[in-house]
Amino acid sequence: MSKRFLLIYFWVTISLAGAVLAAGGAFVYKNFHAEEIVAIVKEQVDKRVPQASGLVQFLAYDSGLFIDPAIFADQEMHIPLPPWRGLGASALRAHAPPSYTFEGKPISLAQGDLAAVARPPKLKTRTVASVAEFEAAVNVARPGDEIVLAAGNYRFEAGHVLSLAANGSSEAPIIVRGESIKTVRLTFAAGARLVVSGAYWGLSDLIVRGRCGQAACPGVLDVRRSADAFVARNVFVSGVRVLATGGGDEGEETTRPLMDGVTVVAGRAAERPARWRLAMIKEIDVSPDPAKFTILCPRNARDADCDGVDFAAAVNRHARGHTILLRSGTYRQAALITAERVVIVAEPGAHFTETATAGKGAIVTTEKTNLTLDGLECSLVKVSSGNGACLRQQGGMVVLRGVNFHHNQMGILMGNKGDRLRIEDSFIHDSGRPHYGLLGHNIYANGSELFFVRSWSLRAGRSGHQLKSRAELTFIEDSVLASGNSVDSRVLDIPQAGRFVLKNSIIGEGPRSENWDIIGYGLETNVKQHESEDVLIEGNTFYVDKKSAHAIGLRKGITPRVSNNVFVGRISDSIDGDNIFCSSRKEAEVPPYPSLVYLDYSASAHLCR
Repeated sequence: MSKRFLLIYFWVTISLAGAVLAAGGAFVYKNFHAEEIVAIVKEQVDKRVPQASGLVQFLAYDSGLFIDPAIFADQEMHIPLPPWRGLGASALRAHAPPSYTFEGKPISLAQGDLAAVARPPKLKTRTVASVAEFEAAVNVARPGDEIVLAAGNYRFEAGHVLSLAANGSSEAPIIVRGESIKTVRLTFAAGARLVVSGAYWGLSDLIVRGRCGQAACPGVLDVRRSADAFVARNVFVSGVRVLATGGGDEGEETTRPLMDGVTVVAGRAAERPARWRLAMIKEIDVSPDPAKFTILCPRNARDADCDGVDFAAAVNRHARGHTILLRSGTYRQAALITAERVVIVAEPGAHFTETATAGKGAIVTTEKTNLTLDGLECSLVKVSSGNGACLRQQGGMVVLRGVNFHHNQMGILMGNKGDRLRIEDSFIHDSGRPHYGLLGHNIYANGSELFFVRSWSLRAGRSGHQLKSRAELTFIEDSVLASGNSVDSRVLDIPQAGRFVLKNSIIGEGPRSENWDIIGYGLETNVKQHESEDVLIEGNTFYVDKKSAHAIGLRKGITPRVSNNVFVGRISDSIDGDNIFCSSRKEAEVPPYPSLVYLDYSASAHLCR
């Protein structure tokens, strides 16, 4: 232990003891709390010895002298996030009723511009809980009605036709939606279908299943030409050859029906696509060999169309080209994947929890694995080493799309033999809580390449990072990485240098972050550094919601390219290049903490220096 460290330790200990004694009376007269005393001492230490940031926290809380209030903090603190922008249906997509332009044209989620809405829909909600109640509500529907389907499975028996015939309007559409896409299912037997002939209907936030014996069902959504401006949004479909038949007039753009954010497994979205406006559609192909397409259900499931309930057995059944569809429900299963190529697709609501294998994680890959994992929720993975992860990538290549990994010891842990990891349209959050000693990185990558695109990483706990990467290439784009109220370390840590690209993202340093650096690059000098030392930080919005922070910690001799970024809050380092610096959220004209709003560099030039 160095003399400098011993001196710092001694000084902090004496200061902490002095602060406790000095504040003894304050407990009576000013009702001080433990975290206030620790904050006072920490501020004094940081002023004198910035390198000691976090040491006070360690001495105060790990010693047992105080109880860390973060343990009792709201771990689900709401942070307003941008809309989920991934293809297909997802539980991450917040419900949004259909919106229309002044001309009555449905607005797609892909447009992202809701400013052209004629006026907010006027809705009167009615909740139903059975097919009979659903049909009764549809038969008396009027403009402005919203029919909400409560959690459950709505089974339409063979030949059952439900007609949606009333007319709504752009100001008052008629909406049918599930209360949550994770819990509401419409199941159609042979010949059963919904027939839409009325104008301005919306259908959203549902799982649709066809059950027509050995063959896939034909279209279960029959949309007539009179169904002007019909919208199907955030719908997950399986067991049908094609979701929708019919459609509008191919030459009429304004009132043509819109299919928006829909996933179809082993089928197509529309029989005649030219009659539809299709946006953000995900069609997932499967092998023509029926043996290589497996439908799995949780062990307590009662669905008749399941091929099995054993995830570990199914995932390695074929060496190559196997697709597994996970029905919604809770799975307390885990697997070491040895197959060469596997695609796992989860219905919204499919949730792996409280499970691990090989003492490592819920899903563990080997060197030859090529895995695509789509839509899975995973939580509460714990192992004795403290590194339990939803994904433990010991090797191979992995693509994650639309996953939600939360409240694990680690969200994602990639070993030295991992090749490439690509994360798209996903949400990784709240790793490592609630005990000290577990760093709780949301994402910890080794290997060769890490891509983090259109995704969120929030609230890593206990001195962990939102993203830590030792990869040769770390590429982050169109994403949100922020501390929130967690006691984390750096938001981003790239300790062994390499190629690092951060573009068009939101980076937030929270008020409880222990580390002064928002980003660390090439700072672990006791390990071998990558040959490349290339840093590009461009077009981002940085938030500092503590008194001040050091934007980029760099090893000496490295010159990053930093341009067209907007910094909101006090930055202690000098940054070259064309950037905008706002001393506060008020000056930047953005909502207060913890809101995270992307600020375009060109549009913000008039606000601050």
